[in-house]
Amino acid sequence: MIGVKWNLERLIGGLKVSDINKVEKAIISLDGGSYQKLMDAYLMKKYQFSNIYPLGVQTGTNKPTKGTPDSYVECDNGQYILIMYGSVEAASFSKLKSDILSCFDKSKLSLPVEKIAKIICAYTSTNLHIEQLEELKNLVEGVKIELIGIGTVAHDIVLKYHFLATRFLNIPIDSGQVFDIKEFINQYDASGMNAPLGVEFVSREKEIDDLKQKIMNNDLVIVSGASGIGKTRLVLEASKRLKSEQDLNIVCVKNNGQLLYNDVRETINDPGKYLLFLDDANHTMNLDSILQFCISKKADNEIDVKIVMTVRDYAKDFIKKIALNTVKFEEMVLNPLSIQDIQKILKEKFDVKNERYLRQITKIANGNIRLAIIAAISAKSNGFLAINDATDIFRNFYTPIFDENRITENETVVLCSVAIFGPVMLEPNDGMQYILTSNNISKTEYIGICYRLNSIELLDLFEKSIIRISDQSFANYILEYMLIDKKGISIKDLLLNLFPKYSSKLIYAINTVLRLFNSKITAEYIQNEINEAWAQCNKSDEKEYVKVFKSVNEEKTLLYAKRIITETKPVSYDLDIVEFPKEINNVYEKDEVVPILTQFGNSELYTEVVDLLILYFSKRPDIGKEICHGITKKMRFDIYSNEQGYNRVEYLVSQIYEKYEECKNKNFAILLICIIEKFLDYRCDGEVYDGETFKIFYLKYSEKLMEHRKKLWKYLKELREESSLQLAVDSVISNLRPQNNKKAQDIFFKDISILIQLYDDGKNIPDFSLCVIFGEIVEYVHWLERDAMELECFLCRNTEYVIYRSLVREHVKGENWMMEEKNKKEEIENLIANYGYHEFAVLFNICKQRERIQVGNAWEMQRSIDFIFECVQCDSEKFLCAIKAYFAMNTPYPFKTNDKIARLLNLMSFNEVEALIEGVDETKQRRWKVALYEVLPKEAISIDVTKDMINFINDQLGSDDVQIPNIYALAKYKNRGIDIIEQITAFLLSVGQKKPYIVVGFFERVLDEEKVEEIVNFFENDIDKLLKLYLIAMENNNFDYNGRLLCCLVKINVAYWDKITKKWGEDFECTVGSGVFENIWLMDNYYELIDIAYKNMRNPRFGYLRYDTIINIFACSKEDKLLITEHKEFWIGDYIEKYFDDEKKMQDIFDIIATVFPEKKLKYIMKFLKKNSDLAMFQKLPFFSSSRSWSDSEVPLIESEIKFLQILLGEISGVDYLEHRLYLKEQINYKKQYKQEILKREYLQNFAYN
Repeated sequence: MIGVKWNLERLIGGLKVSDINKVEKAIISLDGGSYQKLMDAYLMKKYQFSNIYPLGVQTGTNKPTKGTPDSYVECDNGQYILIMYGSVEAASFSKLKSDILSCFDKSKLSLPVEKIAKIICAYTSTNLHIEQLEELKNLVEGVKIELIGIGTVAHDIVLKYHFLATRFLNIPIDSGQVFDIKEFINQYDASGMNAPLGVEFVSREKEIDDLKQKIMNNDLVIVSGASGIGKTRLVLEASKRLKSEQDLNIVCVKNNGQLLYNDVRETINDPGKYLLFLDDANHTMNLDSILQFCISKKADNEIDVKIVMTVRDYAKDFIKKIALNTVKFEEMVLNPLSIQDIQKILKEKFDVKNERYLRQITKIANGNIRLAIIAAISAKSNGFLAINDATDIFRNFYTPIFDENRITENETVVLCSVAIFGPVMLEPNDGMQYILTSNNISKTEYIGICYRLNSIELLDLFEKSIIRISDQSFANYILEYMLIDKKGISIKDLLLNLFPKYSSKLIYAINTVLRLFNSKITAEYIQNEINEAWAQCNKSDEKEYVKVFKSVNEEKTLLYAKRIITETKPVSYDLDIVEFPKEINNVYEKDEVVPILTQFGNSELYTEVVDLLILYFSKRPDIGKEICHGITKKMRFDIYSNEQGYNRVEYLVSQIYEKYEECKNKNFAILLICIIEKFLDYRCDGEVYDGETFKIFYLKYSEKLMEHRKKLWKYLKELREESSLQLAVDSVISNLRPQNNKKAQDIFFKDISILIQLYDDGKNIPDFSLCVIFGEIVEYVHWLERDAMELECFLCRNTEYVIYRSLVREHVKGENWMMEEKNKKEEIENLIANYGYHEFAVLFNICKQRERIQVGNAWEMQRSIDFIFECVQCDSEKFLCAIKAYFAMNTPYPFKTNDKIARLLNLMSFNEVEALIEGVDETKQRRWKVALYEVLPKEAISIDVTKDMINFINDQLGSDDVQIPNIYALAKYKNRGIDIIEQITAFLLSVGQKKPYIVVGFFERVLDEEKVEEIVNFFENDIDKLLKLYLIAMENNNFDYNGRLLCCLVKINVAYWDKITKKWGEDFECTVGSGVFENIWLMDNYYELIDIAYKNMRNPRFGYLRYDTIINIFACSKEDKLLITEHKEFWIGDYIEKYFDDEKKMQDIFDIIATVFPEKKLKYIMKFLKKNSDLAMFQKLPFFSSSRSWSDSEVPLIESEIKFLQILLGEISGVDYLEHRLYLKEQINYKKQYKQEILKREYLQNFAYN
């Protein structure tokens, strides 16, 4: 028999009850003094007292003393709250009564009754009756007496004040990461290894107001900035103020690397407004899950959660990527404090008044307030010598910790190895092992050292298997101490033995030392160590040394690149002048040499680098886009170029141009055009320290800059003389846009002057292509509300351009779209009022030239040409003049072709129209012929016309550009002596095998009910042919998405459904629209149809389920009708009833249930067990989807699986199922162990990123 024993609520509730029981037992076991200290802390937290005075415990001990009351609180109004704790042992009613009355015994406490605000009496007894409690509360008239029992205390500790359980009872209720503001500060400052947070805030009032506003306006605010800049302190101050101003519950998280999700979920549970503060969020486990949880709470009107987090610069992109698709967020970049602000803090909060000290501290701190505070503390203890440099500051701050804990040499070696490799498994990897072996430290000694360092809180030990140094500043100092100061571990030896396997770890350690403890001596020592290792390294490792340490030895790096280039065989390859500029924007660097060379953009060996790049490009033009991308991203000017000059960039450009002139290889010209276009950009990426690592900046106008730009424009003009390069150069000019930046606009207008000077010699007439490009600039200048008269006068020398401007009338501010269209049409009407064939030919020749220039919007020209024909629509003679001239010029910008052909057929014979069409090029000719066959009246269709159309269609077999009439136009060609259905089907079946989109175009993609009816009527008795075409069109993802045509076919013949679903099951190109099966489930014969689909789509050819198709059978939509749900549940239940003894069928159906109906799987598992109690079958049922996925952390998913297995275990009982229960318990234990492994793995992965 199978019975119900547990449910989820009881399971969760049981866990809390267990914690409460533990807390109650621990409280009762406390001695008197410890009990009173716990209760003092509890009441301080519960009532937010600003003070509490204990009388019942000796100061600095846990020894109880006699006194009445045991503790008291002084209120702002001059009254007192008296607190009586009694004894830990269960107090009787009479003892509690006696304790309360003792507060009024003049021999014990001489305090007037009116001075007593209330009496709080805590007790541990659990046998007080209600009437006894009421008597105690009313014991003294006029005095409020509050009774707090052990049950209340235990519940509050478990549900609200977890830290009390850890600190006073040694019971970890949570992961120890969630606190209120005060406790967060206490925890942060407790180690004594950080700059203290618990000091009054000074400065940054503007930033606080800005942060408060951002918090209230967003779901999430990311506060970024360099380490030690004051991010945490700023957020705490803003949080304090918001707590009082907005009545927010502040929840602070101090990360310790453990799973956080459950703690946050339990803390943010009661109605109210919350602000969740995640400090150093880049170290937070389950961040994505936490954000999702907080957002989900917004749906609950009683809970509102806002989030603020701090993150260091190097990790903020990672955090923003997580937040991007989850919440509405804003970033606040915190800049370094000014020297004045830092000195103010040092003076007011640390009493550092000596100007010499202040100057030295601020000089070393360089905006880092944490380092400044550490320096102030060291200076006050050890004098000026303690702050000689950053090393001295760290040494003086951390040396007492070494001395107090008697840290040995071997312990320092272990600390340094953890600083390099951590967080890392306690079981040493081969990198750690090398360091240990080199220092004669055995594995046993190493393990013992780790446990001792953990006991004195210098190492964190996570899950007894992962170690790390939690205090980053301490870890940084250890690196400097061992690698530089004591040289206890040789950088050269580390590289020779551990590089490149541990490249990222070693480079991080070296960069940390250089960044924080930089000096000329340190830099030279590290450089020498690297060069010595490089000289002695294996040849197989040289590539990695070049990649990582190229800036350390530039000559050696360039020799390495030169050797590769010399050995490279030339490749024959022509760059595509149209595609190449597009390709360079999306480049994945695969080549080894290019990133090496392009990193030397600011090197003294710049000319050698350029020469090598040109040589490499001449041999390998096939990687031209990588070379171009590298040059334009890494070798262009930066924010310092204006001061340093543009000589380097000009040398690069001149060398490429000279190479082109020398060999006339167009590849060099195309490369140069693309490089110059990027160099002419008004924006540039520069490395600027203003709180961000990188910042977009705009160029600043200067004469030197404009001289440089004029040289670049001259090179482009020279290149434009080559006709094949003209469009590419024109594209560069047309992209000239300074956006809304004033500095960039100044440069832009000077650029225009330069271009006019270069192209206008006072005599020549600008070519039409150049006029069009400059015309785009004119419009942009007008949009900026500036004058462009000089440029317009230059362009108007070209008469063709003057006519062209009438076709592309410039937008006038204040005109709406309808008014603009009306005015444009009137201008065109006036323009062509007296036009004959010749004038129309000139006009359409201009359009033809414009069509060749591939810039701007084609729609505007299409509309203009459309207006021309609208204007002459009623004048048959003029229409014929215009249309003949249009065709004579190859019909530029063909648009509304069917309308034009329909009008022509009223004026000309079919043969005349056909002859007109045959005068244009082949591609356009097809489009016009399609229009001709589509609009030709039914009465004009003869057998010869039908034959011509069939020949026109069949002639396109093998063509890349197939254009044929659609099915709705072909109905009129039926019954003309030719089997049109046979002909068109044969053609489409032939071309559709490789180009299914042609079949889709024949039917049109979106099928409404009217079109479906037309399609079916067209094929009439040849529905089998329609099926064949449908099977091809299915390969297009969006064809017949809602299944209207499909349902019609199924109603005609169920056998069609069999073939269609087989196609879905076998062809991976075919996908199923979700709307298809919604319709199938509603059909009367749904059961039969689902049987067929499920059998066919299980894909026996490959032996596994096609999830992308089969899941669509059962997928739930937002508007799932009740009838559909009933049909699905009946079908699945009946399937289990029929095939309960078929192992493969049961595995498949339960995998689907776990994927699509996870909330129903318990019901179906129990249904199966009623039919089949075989243990082997039960063990093979998938309880969880094989396509399981998660974001951020896998742990919540594993926990949900464990909970389900526990619920299932509780549902199963009876002798026949003892083995099943044992199996489930084994699975639960396995998943718990797996969860621990995942916790460790994610812990390491989380820190590996950082």
